[in-house]
Amino acid sequence: MGRIVTYPQWRLMSQRAKNAIIIIIIIIIISIIAIALLVSSVRSCGLTHIWLIEDLDEYYDTLDPEFCEVIVERIHQFNYECKPKIDIIDCG
Repeated sequence: MGRIVTYPQWRLMSQRAKNAIIIIIIIIIISIIAIALLVSSVRSCGLTHIWLIEDLDEYYDTLDPEFCEVIVERIHQFNYECKPKIDIIDCG
C-alpha cells in the first residue's frame, strides 16, 4: 500500500529525455494559448471592421433603410469596442 505506480517506459527514459518532453508539452500549450488569443483579438475587431466595410458597400448599392439601421447599430458597437472608428452613416 502507498506505492506509486509508474509506467515502465517512463522509468527507462533518462532525466534529460523526460525534461525535453515536459518542455515540449509546455511550449505546445503556450503556443495554443497564444494562437487562440491572437485569433480572438483579430476576429473581434479586424474581421468585424472588414465585414462592416463590405456591408456599407452593399448598403450604398441598395440604400435599404432597414439595413442601414442594422449597420448603424453594428457601427456603434464596433466604435465602442475597437479602433479605428467608423463614421456613422445617415439613414435619412
